[in-house]
Amino acid sequence: PENLEVAGGAAEFYYRNDFKNLAARLARLDRDSTRVAEYRKLALERVASRYTWDAVTDAYERLFHEVAANRRPTSS
Repeated sequence: PENLEVAGGAAEFYYRNDFKNLAARLARLDRDSTRVAEYRKLALERVASRYTWDAVTDAYERLFHEVAANRRPTSS
């Protein structure tokens, strides 16, 4: 799930213990450099917009405040 979140839900990269399926997906990507370049561009944009230091530190601060207040942490 963590990798799927970072990939933005791109089904090309997601597999669930199905190595034949993974091999087929990787082979398809290996033959399509244009698609790989587009995924690379989208991944960089997604990471740059979602995983900033401000977002990470804000999430940690929320977590620590909730823990300090003896509340059950919530997901963001």
